[in-house]
Amino acid sequence: MSSNTENNTAKKIVALKIICALFIVFGLCVYLFSETMTLARWTPSIAGLVLLLGLVIYDFNYIAGKMNTRSFKYSTNAIIYSIIVIFIVIVINFIIFKHDRQWDLTQNKRYSLSEQSVKVLKNLKSDVEIKMFYPDITKMQFNDLFKQYSYHSDKFKVEYYDLNKNPKLAQQYQITESQTAVIKHKDKTEKLYGMFGEQELTNAIIRASRAGKKSIYFTTGHNEADCDAMTEKGMSALKDALTGQNYEIKKINLTQQTAVPTDCSALIIAGPVTEFLDIEINAVSNYLDAGGKVFTLLDIKPAASLEKLLGKYGIEAGPDLVIDPKPALKMMGLGDYTIPLGMIYDSTHTITKDFNMATIHPLVRSINIKTQMNMVLTALAKTSPESYADKTYLTENNIKFDPGVDQKGPITVVAACSKIINEATPVTTSETALKSDPDAEKSKKKELRLVVAGTSNIARNRYINLQGNGSLVLNILNYLAEEEDLIAIKPKTNTPQEKIDLSQQDANNIFYLTLFLMPGFVVLSGFTVWFYRNK
Repeated sequence: MSSNTENNTAKKIVALKIICALFIVFGLCVYLFSETMTLARWTPSIAGLVLLLGLVIYDFNYIAGKMNTRSFKYSTNAIIYSIIVIFIVIVINFIIFKHDRQWDLTQNKRYSLSEQSVKVLKNLKSDVEIKMFYPDITKMQFNDLFKQYSYHSDKFKVEYYDLNKNPKLAQQYQITESQTAVIKHKDKTEKLYGMFGEQELTNAIIRASRAGKKSIYFTTGHNEADCDAMTEKGMSALKDALTGQNYEIKKINLTQQTAVPTDCSALIIAGPVTEFLDIEINAVSNYLDAGGKVFTLLDIKPAASLEKLLGKYGIEAGPDLVIDPKPALKMMGLGDYTIPLGMIYDSTHTITKDFNMATIHPLVRSINIKTQMNMVLTALAKTSPESYADKTYLTENNIKFDPGVDQKGPITVVAACSKIINEATPVTTSETALKSDPDAEKSKKKELRLVVAGTSNIARNRYINLQGNGSLVLNILNYLAEEEDLIAIKPKTNTPQEKIDLSQQDANNIFYLTLFLMPGFVVLSGFTVWFYRNK
């Protein structure tokens, strides 16, 4: 009778010990997965430890009697090793949970946001709400994208709504069809439709979070590239990209309007074929001298050089054609010697500070900079050391390097000029650009900013989406428009994913390897160890 009672008591004590362990483990889990710890969340672990201590005191004589046995020593060692392993696992999980990091090992960084998207998210000062009026079946298609945005900013909020169950909310945002996303920042909203990706979402956040629109003007009248043309020589892709970043695009003919409008944040002179008239040069020069911003894209002769305009600011377009005798693009079957790559960038300038992408400069001329009083001149982009500027390409059919005549590389193909104008003016900036009060105005000195490129092809539809051309052009224009917070590598577009086609034999091999061979190896190893230990 007494033995049965002892057995029952022992079983109860074992059960209580298991309960204690569960309490402690549960308490540790609560701690690991909670942002803040309160007394209530510590209660399970405290209760488990107190109960365990009470059981040890109650059952001390039994434990003391077992301490001298061999089985107790082996069991104690096993328990200690188990506790060490569990402790290591807990510490590792704690570190991972408290210091979350992600590594994207995919070839095209499919699960990583671009630099510009990250920059926009980190500069948010207030919440951006994404209201998704989409069927539940589409949630999985957006989950990965939204997780990346949430990872970089706690200001990014997503909510899903059923259009039929929330008619008042749909009416509030004037939504009449399913698969509509509302991007809301304060009182401003933007909409996206259907299936969208990172580029569309980031641009929508930019438009919603920026106060007002800035205007960018394209000059006309000298056969410049047309920002509305969708042909290879047009610049409609650049216009779309700028519109996506909340800029308003306009055109101006300076022979008819002799002054650059006051709302012009940046003026683009895109590949003029004929030289500007004096009245136009004066208009652009007066605009620059008052703190204006100009992006000039030239082409090789016989196109215009704008010598009268650019010479005043220490920049000269060379009468040459840049040649790369070892073009990387030719090796890939994508180009020839007249399409050099921009490979060397100034690491101190705002435009190219973190820029590390190759850019393509088809039929480009050199851009030379000269010392100019009170002006800062910078060679933003240069070609490779093997390249050279051929100055006789118009007169000689055989293009070759002529020592003493041609200029040896690296050749500057994009240059910038800036100068502080001694006149203070209040400038209203976007919410993302301000570091403190998003609604305040900051007083700053006016600054002349001029960027000159040796070819307009980098911004034309045929080449703007190749390599880093689009990012470089947008960086230049964001710098000119004083939207430095948008200077970064532009968001990725969705590209087809490479797939591996498996034959039926390959599929069978993977099936047998994972289901039989690998588990079988583990079982065989365990049996071998057991056999030799009991031999």
